[in-house]
Amino acid sequence: TVPSGVTIANSGTATGFGGANTPTFLAKLSADQTLSNQAYTKANFNTEVFDPQSTYDNSTNYRFTPGVAGKYFIYGQADFEGSDITANWIIIRKNGSNLWGSHHDSSGHTYTTQYIGVTDIASATDYYEIFVYLDTTGTPKLKANFGSPLDVSFFGAYKIIE
Repeated sequence: TVPSGVTIANSGTATGFGGANTPTFLAKLSADQTLSNQAYTKANFNTEVFDPQSTYDNSTNYRFTPGVAGKYFIYGQADFEGSDITANWIIIRKNGSNLWGSHHDSSGHTYTTQYIGVTDIASATDYYEIFVYLDTTGTPKLKANFGSPLDVSFFGAYKIIE
């Protein structure tokens, strides 16, 4: 308990004052990803914006493995392109199983965007992935951007300071 009016000076050796939101990462698409229509497809976020702890695999499995147990905020956005889009999903999977999802029913759209952000408790070896689903009459795509530097599909996470 800190009495009112007291000032605390941290000389750099004291513990319990905040912390770092690490591990952390943010990844995006380098180009549009063609999807299978009416099927769940893993989003291949292959360009790291930042990943200082090397916890995101941007070339093989496209997954985040924290390496440190704790609570994490995990988020993603999928921007879809098709013709006469009727439904879309973005799902966060943990260890291969659906964890959370966000769904939108639409009718007749060419573009639609879906965002998800959740907090989860992770062990050091848990892994997280983004899967997407699009129902369209056209060629289903996960859009990378709408002109530089407007990136519209991404996946990220950071550890919550407790």
